[in-house]
Amino acid sequence: MFSVGDLVVHPMHGAGVIDAIVQEKVAGSTQDYYVFKMPVGGLLLKIPTANTQTIGVRSVIQRPEAEALIAAIPSLAVEESSNWNKRYRENLLRMKSGDLYEVARVIKGLMFRERKGPLNGERKMLHTARQILLSELVLAEDSGYEEVERRVEQAMLQTPEIQITCSRTMSANILLFQEKFPGRSDHGIFQKIPGCPAPLLRRAGGGGRQFFRMGGVNKLLQPLDGIPVLARTLTALQMARRIDEIVVAAREEDFLEISQLCRTYGITKCTKVIRGGESRAHSVLLAALEAGEGMELLAVQDGARPRVTPELIDDGAEQAARCGAAAPAVAVKDTIKAVRDDGTVAETLDRAALRAVQTPQIFESALLKAALQAAVEGGIPITDDCSAVERLGKRVYLVEVGTRKT
Repeated sequence: MFSVGDLVVHPMHGAGVIDAIVQEKVAGSTQDYYVFKMPVGGLLLKIPTANTQTIGVRSVIQRPEAEALIAAIPSLAVEESSNWNKRYRENLLRMKSGDLYEVARVIKGLMFRERKGPLNGERKMLHTARQILLSELVLAEDSGYEEVERRVEQAMLQTPEIQITCSRTMSANILLFQEKFPGRSDHGIFQKIPGCPAPLLRRAGGGGRQFFRMGGVNKLLQPLDGIPVLARTLTALQMARRIDEIVVAAREEDFLEISQLCRTYGITKCTKVIRGGESRAHSVLLAALEAGEGMELLAVQDGARPRVTPELIDDGAEQAARCGAAAPAVAVKDTIKAVRDDGTVAETLDRAALRAVQTPQIFESALLKAALQAAVEGGIPITDDCSAVERLGKRVYLVEVGTRKT
């Protein structure tokens, strides 16, 4: 148990101070949280107090330990695989260990590769690893950030020869990620529904398109009142009684944060994080194909809707089990007008017949896969999964949810 004012380390965010201990209600459940504040970068994050041991939160090292680490950096041995998937997985495990020597090895290896060419999907990992290492050393040394950064960079440049290992086959690397986060690039989630098994597919970012990014930052991973948007949505899915399994489709550069986010907030139903495709429909289809055998229903949850509730998810699953395709909807209150090409009003639509459709959108498994496959093969730009199903001539039933936006 930590107290307010304690200097602590989060294995995937770095070092900071316990600023407060508060109670927070998320998806209908009240928990105690440490308010974790990072002096470097100013990040404010709420961490469930009950999960700190599982996450690996610990006290900041002492100054002698920090000095010993900096002195040891030049002699740290780094073995780097030339296979991207294998290298990424090994570096991820090093960072999640919470061992600063392992984090330093990650930085050293990636810096070596960066001098030879662009890092692409590993650039964010290098940035995160630097932040983790430097933030703790700054607090341990009680020194300025620039001074600590200069010393670490100088030590990193004193690099002995790095061994590069090669692999002849890629087939095993796909399986390496299937334990926790297999591979492609949009954010989506599947979950199994007891009685009528369904994975819930959650979309949280784009493959070829920048769905929820601004200035290169994935807004779903940013805190909303101290808790990441994605964590709030995942918590509702975790608590839904009709949900057994979650599959997330995400960009490669976000694998690391999503994996740690699930550990931090106790999202035990998340079994996979995969890379998304070239379009929204393609990403959801790839995630649908990762669903377990015997899934009768698939549900798609928008990652940018953190106000979704476990009750709404369960109600939608029950409706979909009866009719094959269902989604929550809100009556439209605004006046909606259809316009001509020249911008003039063609007609005013009767809003009594209009609904704003939300998520989760839940369908029979075979129906959703067929609808998405048809949309992808036809190059049809769909805006939601209901429209893909409607193109096949199938009816989608809407569940009224009042005025609440999920």
